[in-house]
Amino acid sequence: MIKPIIVYLSLLYFFQSFTFTVSWLAVSPIKNNNIDLFQLDNNGTKVKDILSIPVTNGEQMNSNAFTCGRCFCLLVTVNPKLQHSYLYNISFCLVPVPTLESKITLQGIAYNLHSNRGEGDGGTAYTILMNTMVNPHQYIVTSIQSTTVTKLIDISNYVDYNNVNTIYPGGTAFCADSGNLWISIQNSKNFFNKQDILLMVNVNTKQIIQNISLVNPALIAHFASCGTVQQVGGIIQLINPNQNENIVQIGLLNLNTGNFNIFDSKGLNTNQQNYRLSPIVEGIIMPQWENSYGSILYEKNDPFTLPGLLFVSYGGGNNNPPATFSNINEPVMAVADEY
Repeated sequence: MIKPIIVYLSLLYFFQSFTFTVSWLAVSPIKNNNIDLFQLDNNGTKVKDILSIPVTNGEQMNSNAFTCGRCFCLLVTVNPKLQHSYLYNISFCLVPVPTLESKITLQGIAYNLHSNRGEGDGGTAYTILMNTMVNPHQYIVTSIQSTTVTKLIDISNYVDYNNVNTIYPGGTAFCADSGNLWISIQNSKNFFNKQDILLMVNVNTKQIIQNISLVNPALIAHFASCGTVQQVGGIIQLINPNQNENIVQIGLLNLNTGNFNIFDSKGLNTNQQNYRLSPIVEGIIMPQWENSYGSILYEKNDPFTLPGLLFVSYGGGNNNPPATFSNINEPVMAVADEY
């Protein structure tokens, strides 16, 4: 999700050295039952440690399960064995140091997470709670405000087609101002030559707005551009060994035709051929922050473990710098733009 960067006076102790530095807030994979929250710059380097968040045995984290607003960040973990998810709320503004304010348990599995932007709404979270223990499976767009969990939209009929359709981590994007949520639904077994689809819902009106058939397979990860004209896009990796191609591509989806229109790309070098794109992408559109998009690759068959690469695009076109790859110095599980 692409959002304006607003720095409160109460956050100056934290951001004063970095206001004009291109960076993201990032979280690490779970290690020793902890998740580390830190700043990551455009060169793949940790800028500043922020907070260590303790988790319990059995919890796992996914790559689109972290989001931030004014004065808060939220993240969600899952325990597949218990079929539970856990929502963590981290506060910045109302406490002298960043603090874990709360942890609540959700009934079901939540891979993707988004939020409203203002601290005044209590850090409202939006996710898709999945229950695959019942038949047919249930997929419910859900909001969480403080400890209140509200079922908003049942999209089970769009997902549970003979139990072969799936919503993966990285499969959603959100515009807080409008309440529009895009959900990528993949036909995991390509049954009946069915196309992947992009479902657009609105969390405010609790309605399904649009069902878009995608021309190409679903993207690996998604972002939303939330200006006057709202767009959704994402990132893919094109691998064709026969033609010596291994390219990361970023672009926008045409919501009328389902086409993927690429605006930037970069090929991997010979010594980078084993790197595979993770379901992470985030965008920052602010002039002083160079209008950048970031994603992360890790070596094949070793997800979320170093060595890794940070892919950064500045929007493509003739007037912007070319996309870059940089080695990352810290393993990253998810990123959010910095308020």
